[in-house]
Amino acid sequence: MMAFVDFCSLCPCQTRIATQGAAMFDVHTAIEGALALVVLFQMWVTWRVLRSRLYKPSEKCAQFRLIWLVPLLGASLSLAMLASDGDHPPRDGSSTSS
Repeated sequence: MMAFVDFCSLCPCQTRIATQGAAMFDVHTAIEGALALVVLFQMWVTWRVLRSRLYKPSEKCAQFRLIWLVPLLGASLSLAMLASDGDHPPRDGSSTSS
């Protein structure tokens, strides 16, 4: 005799995660939150590249493509390039030359 398997209960979309006996939340909520964080990170890096004075407009365009066509990895690489090139704008908007 074959046992009945409820495949709907095995679907990852139906899985719920318990957080130490507290309220349960849907996996979809966690995925949406993670995607929102990735998009916010990419937007922040895009803004940093846009404000940078180190690159020509054509180079900025190439970095924008990298950021948005290779999610997360492209933004991480662009941010690393900005950091290695010394693009650290002053916080108060004034120049730091002495």
